[in-house]
Amino acid sequence: HEQRMLPAFSHIAEMWRYQTPSEIVSPPISTSRSVCFASSSGSFYSVSAKGQKLIFQFETDGKIVTPLGRNEKSILIAPDNSQMYCLDQDNGQFRWTFTSAHVIRQQPRIFGNRCYVTPESMGTYALSMDSGTQLWAAPQEQARKILMVSQNRLYAFNAEKEIVIVDT
Repeated sequence: HEQRMLPAFSHIAEMWRYQTPSEIVSPPISTSRSVCFASSSGSFYSVSAKGQKLIFQFETDGKIVTPLGRNEKSILIAPDNSQMYCLDQDNGQFRWTFTSAHVIRQQPRIFGNRCYVTPESMGTYALSMDSGTQLWAAPQEQARKILMVSQNRLYAFNAEKEIVIVDT
């Protein structure tokens, strides 16, 4: 790098690469074991961090344009088919799904054992990370874009771009 010769020797620096049939649209998620990413065609990939070995692949019925959500055990995938899938991040085992009446374009947010998801034009839902069941009777309609989540509060913009605070 210091000698400005890296492009000529990039083949030596490259540890591995993985090619998908369509554009990779989500920022990758890295764990000690894997690198996970999604492609626009609706495929989710988990590839070994130490090599280009595919650990698992998950196919959805829609295009993936929303950034992935993640905690220490799970990956959340929200394609444009108004569903959100929760998978075990280590083995790809399907855990649960959440179906909305509208497309989910915002990254799902996780805090503790709760997931907060905001479909377009709806408001925010609180879901259990264990089962995907709704924890609130109805979505919080005033919370249209999540800014931050804490133990007891959710901070979001409403439709008028004002900050609202929701007691979780």
